Amino acid sequence: MNTERLEHLITIMQDVTILRKKFDMSSWATSNTNECGTTCCALGWAALDPKCMAEGLILQASWLLDQFESDGPRIIMDVPLTSAEAWDKTEDAMREYAVSFVPTCEGEDGFYAAMKYYDISLGQAEYLFDNIAYRNPDGPTVPQDVIEHIKQVLTDYDPGEDDYDTDY
Repeated sequence: MNTERLEHLITIMQDVTILRKKFDMSSWATSNTNECGTTCCALGWAALDPKCMAEGLILQASWLLDQFESDGPRIIMDVPLTSAEAWDKTEDAMREYAVSFVPTCEGEDGFYAAMKYYDISLGQAEYLFDNIAYRNPDGPTVPQDVIEHIKQVLTDYDPGEDDYDTDY
């Protein structure tokens, strides 16, 4: 387990709260060219953090070219969002294509990227980054909820991957 990176994730979550960044654990990241800002989950915000990006955790945008032509080529554009130019290219694509976002690390994506980057188990990655792990009857998951989960994982808590009804 990479405790330094997990402790930095606490700082990222604190910044999300302080800076009132848009936060939603139900999606890695979403961006709307019609309104200001990007909305991310905990792993999405980490993948946009300069320190995490420099260490290999990156948010990637993908879209299928010619997706509306049934007999057209199926070319997928994958753009690591590591520069202003990459964001500009992605925002242009969003006007024409359905763009999806996913955190990546060393050839892995989603929960597996989290496992690789934080050196944690699949159960721990799900516990930290899967919306299902946050059953908050008082409303949506907030960054403080994620901080509490991080603190538990830092004590070597591992819920195991069978604790969730998910299939990746």
